Amino acid sequence: MVSRMLLGVIAMVAVVAVGGIGFATYTSSITVNGSAASGDLNLAFYTSGVTDGTYAVCSVTSLTGTVATISASDLSPGDSCSVTLGVANYGSLPATSESSQLTSYSGQLCGPYGTYNCLGVADNLNGVSLNSEYNSGGSGNLGIPAGGGVLPGYYVVTIYEPSGTTQAVSISFSITFTGYVGS
Repeated sequence: MVSRMLLGVIAMVAVVAVGGIGFATYTSSITVNGSAASGDLNLAFYTSGVTDGTYAVCSVTSLTGTVATISASDLSPGDSCSVTLGVANYGSLPATSESSQLTSYSGQLCGPYGTYNCLGVADNLNGVSLNSEYNSGGSGNLGIPAGGGVLPGYYVVTIYEPSGTTQAVSISFSITFTGYVGS
């Protein structure tokens, strides 16, 4: 009887073993290899021009890629002159908007229009009218295409002397022009 029982247990183990092999699974794998790199903005000035006033004379004393150095002389009350700068984007991404900000100054810089005994700085980055850079910045959505594309129109900096200003007024200033892409 024991041998019959032992034979039954062996038969049961054999059935389970064979059944387990019947439910085996198959596996397979695939691999993804990749790379990613961000693009860049690479703004630079590429050209310049000046528009003198009645007596005021603007000049570009240096234009070296990312820095334009300008000067204005012989301003008289109610007079102004302008410097027009071409901006190009040699990067791989388009600039979708731009901004400008007066980043430093010394001397008698005008606040809002209507002040005097000062000199003012303005640009064209707020639609078609000039906006004062004093305590505010200009912005635009003109866009600069990638790959050597240029700013539609130009970036124009105007230096002015309000009517009623006295002699011996001077300023020095820096404006930062920035292009943006992305959110």
